[in-house]
Amino acid sequence: AMAPMNAVYQPGAEQPQQQSQQLQLQQLQLQQLQQLQHMHQLQHLQQLQQVQQQMVAMPLFPHVQQQALLSQVVPLQVGAAQLGQAGVVALLPLAVESLYRDMLRPYGRIIRKRVVEVLQGLGHGEVDLDIKDLRAACEACPWLEVHDACVAEGGSDWAATMRGRADVFIDIYSADDPYPEDLWEAANEYFTGPGGRDMALPGGRYASAQMLMQRGLQFLAGRSLGEVCHIVQLAISHRKL
Repeated sequence: AMAPMNAVYQPGAEQPQQQSQQLQLQQLQLQQLQQLQHMHQLQHLQQLQQVQQQMVAMPLFPHVQQQALLSQVVPLQVGAAQLGQAGVVALLPLAVESLYRDMLRPYGRIIRKRVVEVLQGLGHGEVDLDIKDLRAACEACPWLEVHDACVAEGGSDWAATMRGRADVFIDIYSADDPYPEDLWEAANEYFTGPGGRDMALPGGRYASAQMLMQRGLQFLAGRSLGEVCHIVQLAISHRKL
């Protein structure tokens, strides 16, 4: 019905209706954006899971010389912060399984190093992964058991081990020396010779062991990364190399 001719026009009388329509439109746009973001994240998670299945038994890390498969993988355009907990969980099977192969107990700080190595191996640059978020991701995995690490093994860091899987880890803090004397003779010859005299190892056993394995030294042939970490520890604390 038309308003009477003598009706007084009141500016802004239609504004509540317009504002309600605008609010509904904004909410609809926000829902559509959230759906697109969710679909985008799912797509990346599916890619990560495919990569994980392909690479779980393949060399990927700095201490492994063969890196052929990496050149065949299309880098994923997503960082650790964008992945969220679900994305990190998708990478955990690859990271933790590789630590078992390396005979390294999966301490939280080592898992973080390994997840970052995976992401960097897939084409990322610097990656910042919060240790609290990582622990929450490990606790979200039904096949991982998260527990406080034994202080006698070298620290108070937590660890995440596979349920029902036997421990095959090297105690890199042990003072026991199970390695043959000819290994130490070769190590001493290398570190006092031209190849190792001026070599500057990075800080930490893990990074130092990786660098030594990258060099393909004969006296370390066939050793796991865990064993080389232990050898580095003994070389510093007992052998004084």
